[in-house]
Amino acid sequence: LLDRDAFAARLVAALDRPHASAFVAKQITDRLVAAKPDLIGVRPLIISISESTVRSNAFEALALRGARNAHHLVVSEGAEQLLLSIPDVHILLRGALAAIDPEIARSLPDEEQPIIETRPSANVAGLVVTLLRDAAALRLLARIGLVVGILLVIAGVTLAPARRQALLNVGIAMLTVAAILALIVPLGHSLVTNAVAEASLSGALGDVWIAFAGELGSWSIGLALVALILVAAATASRENRS
Repeated sequence: LLDRDAFAARLVAALDRPHASAFVAKQITDRLVAAKPDLIGVRPLIISISESTVRSNAFEALALRGARNAHHLVVSEGAEQLLLSIPDVHILLRGALAAIDPEIARSLPDEEQPIIETRPSANVAGLVVTLLRDAAALRLLARIGLVVGILLVIAGVTLAPARRQALLNVGIAMLTVAAILALIVPLGHSLVTNAVAEASLSGALGDVWIAFAGELGSWSIGLALVALILVAAATASRENRS
C-alpha cells in the first residue's frame, strides 16, 4: 500500500483473477452500451472480448499507469476519492473485436475520455483512502518500530537470567504471530466479500484482497520456520544441560 509501484503492480495483478477481470469487463461493456444502445444485442460478445482484453499485456500497461496516478493523487495530493481512470481502452477493444467482427468494431463509439472510471462506493473508497493516508504517515515509524523491536528481542534474550526459557518464549510468540498472519488472508477475504451486496463487485474485491494480502501466507510460513528453529534450539539446549 505504501509504495506506489508496488501498489500499482498488485492492483494490476488482480486483473489476472477471474472475478476482477469479469467485473472490469462488465464496466467496459456497460459504458459502451450506455453510449450506444444499439450494441445491446452483442453485449455478451463485447463482455467476452473485453475480459480477454483486460487480461492482455497492453491493458495491464495502461492499468499500471492509471493505478500509479490514483495512488499519487490519494497519498501526495490529498484527493478525497479513489478514482482509477484507464484511458485508450476503446482502442484495444476495437482492435480485438476487429479480428472477430469488423462491423461491430467499427460501430464502437469514438471515446475520447477514459472508458473506465471506477469509483467505489463511498464507504469502500473512504476506507481505502483513509488507509493509504494513515499508512503513508506511519511508514517511517513502522520501520523504526520493526528495527527497535528486533533489537529489544535480542537484548531481552541476551540479558535474561534464563536464556533458554527466553528463547523458547520468543519462539512461541513468533509461532503465535505466524498463526495470526495465516488467518488474516482467509478472514480478510471473507470480511471484504461479505461487506458488499453486489455479487460482481464482491468477487472483484475478493480478488484484489488476495492480490494484496496473499503473500502474508508466505510470510507466516517463513516466520513459523524461524520460530520452530528457535524452539528446537531452546529445547535441545535444555536437554543437553540435563
